[in-house]
Amino acid sequence: MRFIALDAGQSGSRASLPAAGGREVELPALITDRPVIEQLADRVHAAIAELGPAEGVAIGSSALPAAGGAAELLARLAGAAEV
Repeated sequence: MRFIALDAGQSGSRASLPAAGGREVELPALITDRPVIEQLADRVHAAIAELGPAEGVAIGSSALPAAGGAAELLARLAGAAEV
């Protein structure tokens, strides 16, 4: 399975494609006074643009909200042809 691993934080973000030998791209940091879920969706789409399509994505981030974040993120990514 081809999946993107996204590590998103306040000091920077990076995405990698483990199936492609760990190819990695640097992405912008999260700005926590802005909606974080929207930024995560943007980072996923940027990662896809750089690394190519994937069947899934795994996200690690200390900036995730305590509740409701996963459902909102899935809604923002639903229907994306790339994920």
